[in-house]
Amino acid sequence: MSISIPTQADLHQLASLLRRALELGMEGGLDGNQLSTGSCLYASLAFSVSLHNFTSAPAEIRGGNGSLDEGALGMDGRWYGHYWVEVETAAGEKYVVDLTADQFAHAAVFVVPLEVARTRYRPGRQDYVDEAAVDLAESFGEPHMARLSARRLLQGQGA
Repeated sequence: MSISIPTQADLHQLASLLRRALELGMEGGLDGNQLSTGSCLYASLAFSVSLHNFTSAPAEIRGGNGSLDEGALGMDGRWYGHYWVEVETAAGEKYVVDLTADQFAHAAVFVVPLEVARTRYRPGRQDYVDEAAVDLAESFGEPHMARLSARRLLQGQGA
């Protein structure tokens, strides 16, 4: 049985809890990079699988490669390759949830309405994002995670 995610506050609470758990496995870089640098797809996959397993909230991993004004906009005004999750609540509200926003000098956990977040988060080619998520899930040896991540990819192929 799953529960709905009714509010932005609920999303932030779940994202913050998962972020604290992920921090246990993150290492601080000697080059001055934030703890979360390079972990956005891991965090996005973990969050989307958690939402799928424990809620009825539709969620999709999104991302962009940093070119053509897609990905995440850093405080320096440059676009960076990045992954995040877009979620719809029970009330039909859509949010961007980013558990690794600190690598761009933002708060570590970022939960903002989609229409507001589009100034800082712009998705690129979804087929590339889906392929990266499936590859990561399969590298864990977790076919269940890979199936969850591949759902959109398979739907796009008419499966």
